[in-house]
Amino acid sequence: MVISNNNAIEDPSAYYEEAREEAMADAKAKAEQLAELVDGKLGKATYISESSYVPPPIYRQDVYEEAVPRAETPISPGEMEVSLTVQVAYALLY
Repeated sequence: MVISNNNAIEDPSAYYEEAREEAMADAKAKAEQLAELVDGKLGKATYISESSYVPPPIYRQDVYEEAVPRAETPISPGEMEVSLTVQVAYALLY
């Protein structure tokens, strides 16, 4: 999920909630398809794990060079990527 925003996001928890809902729906859809392929049905989730990674900011080297004064650059809207991974194990019913 990529978020475009003009300002820094102080509390990204709402975005992580949305990403979590999307990830769980995707995991369930894939598990249902796999269950159908073996003539089974999907049971309840028996295991759920979540992990996320927040990459550190990337600093451009040329920003810190002081050799040549540069014109001020206006700050334009940026993007923040919200990423998380869920692992879900479901019971398989026959």
